[in-house]
Amino acid sequence: MNRVWITRTEPGASRFARYLRMHSISCSISPLIEIQQTPVQLPKVSVDLAVYLSQHAVRCAPLDQLCAKRSFAIGEATRRTLAERAIASEIPRLASSEGLLANIQSALQPGASIAVLCGEGGRDFLPRRLRNLGFTVMECCVYRRRVTRCLPHVAKLCDAIELSSISAFDAYHRLCETSQSFNAERKTLVVPSHRIASHVLKFGDDHVIEAKDATPRSFARTLTRLNAHA
Repeated sequence: MNRVWITRTEPGASRFARYLRMHSISCSISPLIEIQQTPVQLPKVSVDLAVYLSQHAVRCAPLDQLCAKRSFAIGEATRRTLAERAIASEIPRLASSEGLLANIQSALQPGASIAVLCGEGGRDFLPRRLRNLGFTVMECCVYRRRVTRCLPHVAKLCDAIELSSISAFDAYHRLCETSQSFNAERKTLVVPSHRIASHVLKFGDDHVIEAKDATPRSFARTLTRLNAHA
């Protein structure tokens, strides 16, 4: 493996790249998705738990409108962003929707009220599973994702691609279909969960490797193992 294309949005992409470079992994940053805040007014009700699925959810949400007894963040970066706004939060052992689900099931009983702050068309796994388990879920879409208009030139320089969400893979897949100059063969796709890997496989992309979760540490370990077996 020569170079990794980091597709996640900023500011997380730069922090992610710094960590990989510290571990001697070459990478290039070119986000596949841009973030746009959506105007939203949250119902003025108190909930048992607020769940933030990304840093963007924290930055885009009208936090002064939300009253929650407790807050969960999907990972350390999101927790830091909440702390900057004087909101204490907890994170799961695994930085993923699956990790959050396990924590919520341990912390709350069915029937508890949960506000999930997320982006339009993004992770629907968590609110869907919570509803199925009997929780009262208020899904708050506070931003939308917009796919970048053209395939980044770094794609041709990289033989591994970091895809941290289903939205990122879908954007990558659409760009591959519309770009005649880009050969997607022989690219290794690195994803943070079995759920995302299963989604990728539906489209026939079988060069997919699973990291333990979406953290830089997990991806670095996975990429280092990949290099060792190259």
